[in-house]
Amino acid sequence: MQIFLTFFFNNFTGNIFDIIAAITCLRKFNFFAQQFPITLGLDLGIGDYILVIVSLFASLLFGLAFALLLGVLARDYKSAQMLTYAILVLAMFPMMIVMLKDFDTVPLSLQILLFIIPFSHPMMAMRQLALENSGFVLWGILYSFLAAGLLTAAVVRVFRAEVLVTGILRFQKRPPTEDS
Repeated sequence: MQIFLTFFFNNFTGNIFDIIAAITCLRKFNFFAQQFPITLGLDLGIGDYILVIVSLFASLLFGLAFALLLGVLARDYKSAQMLTYAILVLAMFPMMIVMLKDFDTVPLSLQILLFIIPFSHPMMAMRQLALENSGFVLWGILYSFLAAGLLTAAVVRVFRAEVLVTGILRFQKRPPTEDS
């Protein structure tokens, strides 16, 4: 019992000191921030937040359609899990580039590559809207919805075919054999 009480009081007093230190740090930071009342004008309005939400929704639609297409084309659940790594790469690559570099300073070829990947648009939307570049965000939303629509059409085509039954995807008709 003594070990339990010692452990409890040591942790409890440690937590109290952590809370006091955090409050003190936040007060000092608040005092420091009030010394510089200059605003940069990078505020976002409700319309900007709606555009970010729509961009995120379009990107998620693309991701779901892509995952469904890859899942349907897989032979079993293990290969389906392996195929979904393509989605992970498509999400992680733009995240790392946008996190480490500014979109406007990367080479044009990398800008085109980032714009082609629909997962990168929500990552860049907040910054572009803060800089009042809503055209970039609107084109990204349009592109993401278009890509999601095309992938959804491909998924519908796969579902209408006999791929789910046979497991074989045929993109063109086979030439007639001598037997038929």
